[in-house]
Order: sequence, then structure tokens, then C-alpha cells
Amino acid sequence: ANDMSMKMALAQPEMNKLQAKYAMKKDPASQQKMQMEMMAIYKKHKISMLGCLTPLMQMPLFLAMFQVVYRITAPGGMYVDQVANKTLLFGTIDLTIGGFNDVWSYVLAAIVGVTMWFLQKLSAKKPSYAKNTGTQVKTEQQQQQEQTMKTVSVVMIGMMVLTTLTSVNALGFYWVVGNVYSIIQSIINRKLSEKKYQKTKSAQ
Repeated sequence: ANDMSMKMALAQPEMNKLQAKYAMKKDPASQQKMQMEMMAIYKKHKISMLGCLTPLMQMPLFLAMFQVVYRITAPGGMYVDQVANKTLLFGTIDLTIGGFNDVWSYVLAAIVGVTMWFLQKLSAKKPSYAKNTGTQVKTEQQQQQEQTMKTVSVVMIGMMVLTTLTSVNALGFYWVVGNVYSIIQSIINRKLSEKKYQKTKSAQ
């Protein structure tokens, strides 16, 4: 995803020129020609639309981890007696319990919400190289899509917080660790992408 974002930034000046070229040409033939020229730009910069699907690849792993964390300490389970450590912070947080009656559920839910919000803000923030590719006037459809994405993000955070409150503390702890890891990973990837962008631009 970071690599695709960098390639899109490199291609953006050409995309802006193409959109300006066909701004007043709305007939089907011109629109078809614009699509062909756009695909040529994608090919030139090695941009594949399959890159948009990469986040979906983690869903089977996430669902498997969700089931493991949620069920491994369930009473009567096959592995419940083999889990040696079920607490955090010297026994103050019991990972096998949770719900609205446990104060740590609220603490973990709050941390999950804050870290997820920060991660989404970090992901939505444009890298430094993307800010210098020229401004683009957003169409009504693009503005609507942007608003939809914001709504989906808020709903997603709300669902994660609610699920943390209603599930065992182990799930909330898993999400906290995952979000913190993703934040660190995003910061590192952003720095690496900026270096790669400068190197690719110099080569071009």
C-alpha cells in the first residue's frame, strides 16, 4: 500500500495534466480516450489496481486470531489449562474476564479507540512527497467518497470499542498491541517510502 501510494504520487502530475486536457470533453469517445491514456500512465509507473486488494489478504488471519483470543480461555476448552499466564501488570488485569462490570474493559476500550483513531489519522495523512504533486479540484463524487470513508472509519472505531467492552480483556489487549505495532510500522514505512521516492525520482 505504501509502495502504491508512492507510485501514485509520482504519476499525479501527469494525471493532473490529463484531467485538465479532457476537462471540457465529456463525450463518450473523449472519455474512452482519456481512460486509455490513464491506463498508459499506470503502466508507465507500474501501478496495479490489484494493490488496492492487499489489505483484504489479512482478513482470514485476523478472523483466526480473533477466534483464538476469544475462545482459548473459555471454561471447558481444550487448551484452557495450558495457558500459563492469564494476567497483566502483576495480576491487576485478568485477560480471561471482561464486560461492562470490569473497569479494565473501559480502560482497554479507551486505549483501543485512541490508538485506532491515531492510526487512521496517520494513514490518511499525505506523505511529504505527495504534497508537492499539484493541487487537484475534487469532484462531487470524490468528496462524497471521502465523506463515506470518514463515516466508515468512525463506525469501525466504534465497533472495535464496543467489541472490546463486551468481550474478554485479552481481545482488547490484542488490539492495543496490534495498533501500537501498526503505528510504528506506518512511521517506518513512511520514512522508507520517502527515501525510495527521492531515489526513483532522481532515476527518472
